[in-house]
Amino acid sequence: MLGRFDGSPFLVRLLMRHVIHTVSSIVLVVGFMVAYCLFPGVREMFSYDLFGVDDPGPLELPAELVVGEAPAPMDWYADAKHGELVIVTNATGDAWNPVSLVERMAPPWKERRAAEQETTDRAGGPSRDGRFSARVGQGNDYQGTLTMREAATDKVVAEIHPFPAVVNRKFVVWHPTRNVLAAAGGDRITLLSEPDWRPKTLRTAARDLEEWKRQVALGQEETGYHPNEMTSHLLFSADGRLMICAMDRGVRVYSWQKVLKAEGQLPPPEFAVDGKIVDLHRFAHFRMTYTAAYDESRQWVLWAGIEGTLCYLDTTTNARGTLLSLPKGHQIARMEFIESGKLLACEIVKMTSRGSQGKGLFLLDYGKLTERRE
Repeated sequence: MLGRFDGSPFLVRLLMRHVIHTVSSIVLVVGFMVAYCLFPGVREMFSYDLFGVDDPGPLELPAELVVGEAPAPMDWYADAKHGELVIVTNATGDAWNPVSLVERMAPPWKERRAAEQETTDRAGGPSRDGRFSARVGQGNDYQGTLTMREAATDKVVAEIHPFPAVVNRKFVVWHPTRNVLAAAGGDRITLLSEPDWRPKTLRTAARDLEEWKRQVALGQEETGYHPNEMTSHLLFSADGRLMICAMDRGVRVYSWQKVLKAEGQLPPPEFAVDGKIVDLHRFAHFRMTYTAAYDESRQWVLWAGIEGTLCYLDTTTNARGTLLSLPKGHQIARMEFIESGKLLACEIVKMTSRGSQGKGLFLLDYGKLTERRE
């Protein structure tokens, strides 16, 4: 009968184990609360601003660099066809109940105007020749779904679920000269090409656990271990020769021809720069590269990460340097060249123990940025 206790030895042991676990949990919680109240060291361990700074208020950038700006966006992208930016902001300002406000900005980048409520919660878009359209969305199971359609007929030519890519424009991109869709999802890059659109998956570089342990013991490695590098931004050079990846550990530049020939794992990069380890706390040491861009005319790879700096690598000379340093705690989360490379659009955030706080989308004069390089 339901609810009857028959006194069997098994049930007695089960009941006693449950009682012991419950009592132990209560003792641990009470003990922690007492220690938290009585010992400052415990409070320091569990309540701190990860970046060790108070909010400095409005972000101050050199006035000569800023050509235009917009409020912190929920999403944004360059509309190359019209030479404009599409910007999606939260009309309510309520993070728990956002209402999308879609606006456009055009040269001279001083004003925003209302735009149609376009479909912005997607990644992929049209292929470079316009024959196909890819959409990466999120299903009810919170996993990605890729739907590939013929643009002329709207016919579905491929549908893949689950699709290993984040629903974000930083992670899904068409190759500029071939109908190949590249998507980044954690520790893998997935390529799809016509006519069958069959996924080809390439793993990112593996990491050595024992070497990581040795470096951690020397204080020369970040906190936390991943078996492989994790991609945070994927893009191509305009001529399609290079595939550029911002990774958690730094920036990697691959030969596209070698990527196409690779099986199972990405080839060794042509260029690789590791990010600096940032000490967020005495128990937390990280490196993270958020975004990358490619300066076609100078053949520079740009990247920005947790350090709060915008750096460059000259792929013709291997020279490296810094173009911009932000106040501590501020970081460039995403960037993209617009207006034929004259401007660099940068989404800047402030990171604190309360999470990411958007500071705005800033359009920077790239020519003047290069004049400031260190």
